[in-house]
Amino acid sequence: MSENHHDNHAHIAYKLICLTVIPILVMIGMSYLTYQPSEETVVIPVESPVEDAK
Repeated sequence: MSENHHDNHAHIAYKLICLTVIPILVMIGMSYLTYQPSEETVVIPVESPVEDAK
């Protein structure tokens, strides 16, 4: 009986974590896209070390 109650409590905690973490990740992603709207700024520094390695 207590084992079932513990499982239900863990499930509620899991839902609360999902409801809090997912919106935070979405907000971070949205703010990141808004902060750097141009993808070229992200791509150029990634390709430069690759060309230097070659």
